[in-house]
Amino acid sequence: MIGCWRTDRFSQRVQPGWTHARRAVIALSLYLAAGASGCAYTPIPPMPGTFDGTWTSAQLGYDVHVNGPLGTAIRTRAAGVQEGDPVFRMISMEGMHFTARQWFTDGAWQTVSGELRQDGKLYCTDGRTTWVMERR
Repeated sequence: MIGCWRTDRFSQRVQPGWTHARRAVIALSLYLAAGASGCAYTPIPPMPGTFDGTWTSAQLGYDVHVNGPLGTAIRTRAAGVQEGDPVFRMISMEGMHFTARQWFTDGAWQTVSGELRQDGKLYCTDGRTTWVMERR
């Protein structure tokens, strides 16, 4: 049986090809573990107070009080929404820009993006409509 067995640093005797199979299994395991962790749920980090406060816009039909990543309706002027109802959920924030899910008076939650500009106003869009929100 000379030539049928060889040694490596992991064990005294291994069959030819086993070392390559072990390396392939380890590489595949690491790849799958890294991929799975990229899809894992990660909670939204606490948002700094950049967007905190009460924001108003004539187009919305209600004012929004934002505290961290969540916003609730206040001073409602729209049917179907009551004071305290959740109407805003921040998804991500980078600098003065954000992406969120927002409830509209037609009953639909839509993805919106916005930017806090130098004038202190939020300029928001859902991709079709643009509106401005002012801090009260």
